Amino acid sequence: MLAEAPAPATPLSGWIDTFYRTYKGKRLGPYHVRKWRVGKMIKRQYIKAKDLETIRAACQANKESRQQKVEARHRIVRSVENFNFLSTMMERMEKGRPLHFVQKEHIVRIVQRIRAGDTTIYTPEKPRLRIRVSRPHFSRQDLINAMDQIGRQVADEIFGRNDFMGAINA
Repeated sequence: MLAEAPAPATPLSGWIDTFYRTYKGKRLGPYHVRKWRVGKMIKRQYIKAKDLETIRAACQANKESRQQKVEARHRIVRSVENFNFLSTMMERMEKGRPLHFVQKEHIVRIVQRIRAGDTTIYTPEKPRLRIRVSRPHFSRQDLINAMDQIGRQVADEIFGRNDFMGAINA
């Protein structure tokens, strides 16, 4: 006769903790406890050695099911973000505003996913609507020198190069 396959584990929340006790110099155990969180409290359930593998498989099944739900939620959110990104890029192009090369690359990634047969517009990367442009940092002295030079140029244009000091003193 064929042996029956074990029934799939019913998912149980929590994790398995193993500990030992010392009593009169002797190490006792291992003792196994399933722990799970309810609000701020941590609940405990002691496990017999014969039930350990069954409960461990049930906790692992629950963990995998939660991970699958999180990944599905992540894919949905990223797909919505990509859809909003594409609509924003269309509005920018209709207004005649240029697109940054990072944004163009993201659009190409989305198109490649669609051409590959993916039914969603999911991409692992997040779309970037705002592109940060790095500007050079100026010291205070650089700023003072630039303002002084601009002031001289303005005074030269208004009063002429030779009358600059006379205009300030007047």
